[in-house]
Amino acid sequence: MIRRESKQGGFVEAFIYIPQSETVLDRIDRCVNWSPLRRQIERLYRWGGPGRPAFPGVTLFKALLLQGWYDLSDPGAEEALGDRISFRRFLGLKLDEKVPDHSTIHRFRDRIAAIAPQLFEMVNRQLEAQGLTLKKGTLVDASLIPSVAHPRAQGQETGDPEASWGGKQDNLVYGYKAHVGMDQNSELIRQAEMTPARVHDSQMFKELVNGDE
Repeated sequence: MIRRESKQGGFVEAFIYIPQSETVLDRIDRCVNWSPLRRQIERLYRWGGPGRPAFPGVTLFKALLLQGWYDLSDPGAEEALGDRISFRRFLGLKLDEKVPDHSTIHRFRDRIAAIAPQLFEMVNRQLEAQGLTLKKGTLVDASLIPSVAHPRAQGQETGDPEASWGGKQDNLVYGYKAHVGMDQNSELIRQAEMTPARVHDSQMFKELVNGDE
């Protein structure tokens, strides 16, 4: 099940002063038309069924954007969303609402994996039209993301068939690697690819450079 995001302020916001100056995240949220992304994401969900409603699809996708822009792991994203008012406002969450936890973010990433490049491209086109990305150059980076399922020992790749061991010898992680290509000036994501953790950064370089820099 999936629910709609709410833009209506809550009871707590009435008693907390929030600066009125527009942040970069406020500008991005205002400039991007989220409706086409919402329609693409909602096709992957069903509207009825038992259980508590999930977070809105656009809310969770915005969490993935923040992860890339601020280099956050899944647990790091959960902590930052709970702590930073600007992040909550970008996601459309009231101050007294729970934020997506790390496992929710992980499951959402898996669910939209097939259409994630298309979603990022839809956002990038709109940001470029608003002059938020300058395309002078591309910064390529990668972050290791631990799998929710943990193997019993190194070398035993059980529990998550698409994950693998990867990273440096003194920092091996069982999970995935998020490869991102960011605009050099704004550091907004232009391309993103998810692979098993064993895939070396250099193997994804061509996929992350657009060629229009």
